[in-house]
Amino acid sequence: MSCLVRVSALAYGGALLGEVVEGAPEQIGKRAFVRFAAPQELVRISVDREEKRLIEGSLVEVVEPSTHRVPPLCEYFGTCGGCDLQHINIVSQRELKRSMVESTLRRQGGIPPREGVALSQAELPAFSYRGRITLHLSKEGELGFYRPGTGIVVPIESCKIAAPALNEALRALQTLIVDLKADCGAIVLEQEPTGGVGVLLIPRAGHEGRLQPPPRMAEHFSRVSVRGRAREDNEEPDSLGHFSQVNAIGNAELIKLALEYTTHSDITDLYAGAGNFSIPLGALGRNVSAVELDSTLVAAGRKVAELRGISTVSFVQSSCESYVKRNQLHRSVLLDPPRSGAREVVRLFDPRKTVEVVYVSCNLPTLVRDLKILSERGYEVEKTVVVDMFPQTHHVETVSRLLPR
Repeated sequence: MSCLVRVSALAYGGALLGEVVEGAPEQIGKRAFVRFAAPQELVRISVDREEKRLIEGSLVEVVEPSTHRVPPLCEYFGTCGGCDLQHINIVSQRELKRSMVESTLRRQGGIPPREGVALSQAELPAFSYRGRITLHLSKEGELGFYRPGTGIVVPIESCKIAAPALNEALRALQTLIVDLKADCGAIVLEQEPTGGVGVLLIPRAGHEGRLQPPPRMAEHFSRVSVRGRAREDNEEPDSLGHFSQVNAIGNAELIKLALEYTTHSDITDLYAGAGNFSIPLGALGRNVSAVELDSTLVAAGRKVAELRGISTVSFVQSSCESYVKRNQLHRSVLLDPPRSGAREVVRLFDPRKTVEVVYVSCNLPTLVRDLKILSERGYEVEKTVVVDMFPQTHHVETVSRLLPR
């Protein structure tokens, strides 16, 4: 069964949202979700799943193409699960994301920012921006990304959104597959500040003690690590693949916005990692309590602060929930939680004591949930800025500032 859909907006998850305009009588007017369509297009879809008020379908034909549509640059687009939006020009992609965030905050959250949702004006690259990629390796020796919704590896020779150094490393990696495929299930490539590329090998389940890097791997990579490998007592923890910013230029914009929106001299930085925000804040003379559970990241942050001579940042190893329960937060709180958000933490915020909250988020659904909680606690969302950290995909980063109502 098929129907015609007029496409209008981007939905979280990568599909485009539209309305059924031609089909069975009971389908007319239903919302429809379809991947690889573009805004303003009229498309024919085959119906994969139908409910009372919505339809999910697969694109069959573009009946009326949109001016937003462009030819995708990547030969794997549509089969590799990495990108959703290469068929839409970058200017339109960014406006679609901004509109998606604005609509979601207003309709699902009931928390439209007082100053609206803006799009960052930073010059961010559309391609070749990723400084880290995770590749999957099949037992048959196919190295690439998973086909959407499956565990089937789509072999690739290069990735259009990866940094050039990673694509060079990927070519070198292809020569080592025979030695790795039996015991290695995934491989992380990460560009390092020195310009080299580190590699992290992730064993297949049950092969943790058997995976060994081929000796010649060291010829091609600046660092080689195996996840779960036992370390010597005097060996420093290896943070390769553990935490790094995927998009360095986009991350610089996040830091700029966080510094601009965090106006008080004393700040609590929750989910601080290795000091992505704390170190720049400390460099400005702010007093920062940086709270992070991961001991490797805490150690890395302390080391960076020491090397840069920054004495105003204090790293605390603790879960954020435990810390907030035990300690008085500063007047200004910055938080950058994982994709799961910070539900139990933000429930503890008190607008009479913490008078400024800057929330950095990489996940729209948990952002909406947590901002609703903060709204119920007595905060108002002043503004939200969308930073397109992940062009060609539906993923989006946001920075929101909240003040007591």
